[in-house]
Amino acid sequence: MSAPSIPIPQPKPSPLLGNLPDMTRGGAESLVDLARAYGPIFRLQLPGRELVVVSSQELVNELCDEKRFDKKVHAALRQVREFTGDGLFTAETQEPNWGRAHRILMPAFGPAALRDMFDAMLDIAEQCA
Repeated sequence: MSAPSIPIPQPKPSPLLGNLPDMTRGGAESLVDLARAYGPIFRLQLPGRELVVVSSQELVNELCDEKRFDKKVHAALRQVREFTGDGLFTAETQEPNWGRAHRILMPAFGPAALRDMFDAMLDIAEQCA
């Protein structure tokens, strides 16, 4: 027997703009406000897309646990796979080439590499503000 599912909280969307009016302060500040109001996970409807926002380290750790999730190769990538073969983006999780590519690329996106990129990312973010 599985645990009962609980709906992800969401501010009431307007018919045309969805939750865009809830983004009153813009960008990250609005997301912080919404996280305070709706908790560490909430859903937003924006024109043309739906988002699930996670704001706690505990939930981020759950979502990043590779042992619990499987990669899905969608139709467009299946077509690419027909002429490129199986690689990082076109291989199924259990295929050897996905594992090889994943191990090669992971150090470039691990905590140490991201720490080295932080100052540049902060500079760019400040320039965009």
